[in-house]
Amino acid sequence: MAEIAVICGDVIHDRRLTLEPLAPYYAAEGDSHTFNVSFGMPEAQFYPALVGVGEGVVARNFGASGESSAQMLAAVDSLFVEDVPSVASIYAGSNDEVTQIVASPVPTADSFDVADASKLAVGGWVQVNSESRKVASLTGASVVLEAPLTIIPIAGDDLAVDTLANISGWIQAVKAKGVARVVVVGSHYLNFVSGGDTVNTEQTLRASVRVMQKAAALAEGASFVDTYAHMRALILAGDVAQGDWAVWHQGETNTHLTPAGEVVLADAIRAAIY
Repeated sequence: MAEIAVICGDVIHDRRLTLEPLAPYYAAEGDSHTFNVSFGMPEAQFYPALVGVGEGVVARNFGASGESSAQMLAAVDSLFVEDVPSVASIYAGSNDEVTQIVASPVPTADSFDVADASKLAVGGWVQVNSESRKVASLTGASVVLEAPLTIIPIAGDDLAVDTLANISGWIQAVKAKGVARVVVVGSHYLNFVSGGDTVNTEQTLRASVRVMQKAAALAEGASFVDTYAHMRALILAGDVAQGDWAVWHQGETNTHLTPAGEVVLADAIRAAIY
């Protein structure tokens, strides 16, 4: 035997099949815009796999339908079960919903029940009356915070998933694990006939999410991929007509992308990474 290779530690299965130099590992965290099974598309047609095409990159898709940024932060360790990615991206914020604090049991400064806890997670950040706090425990609809609020909330107060804090926390976590390049994917262009983005005006909800995505990236020294600007440029260039939803979207008012839309998203992300 001319050569012996010794591999210590867990390695992605694809890499165990070859003695070639290990390829860079790209991990993509996200919600149904990163991966879903609703429209019959295989994983190979979603942007994480497409980003690595031609770059010698092993891509792994950690997208999960319906996940909030809080749930992504809580699950961040799953990215490192088999290897440490050289590049990691997060596409979060679409499912960061607002719920309400309920009257019973009587809310305290650090514990209360909410109407809907389905988007919350232990270790995730929430915001109540402009104060951001981390969730220490979650039992059904009962929430306990790591630190008390300065003002005791009352029934009917909003509790929001804190997109900015969660994405920031996620970036900090993956950097601490040794990821060299971290990317925040901004919400893509909604090319609807009405109610979406235009080349002059962003949809209000998506615009607010993009602001938080970009702010987290800038604050934590991560790259921000402005997919709205990338797709807007294609419309301005005449490659796609404004309102021609069928090119990029699965439905007339469906935010999920077609294979063609995923290619555009991958192009924007690849440009930021490579």
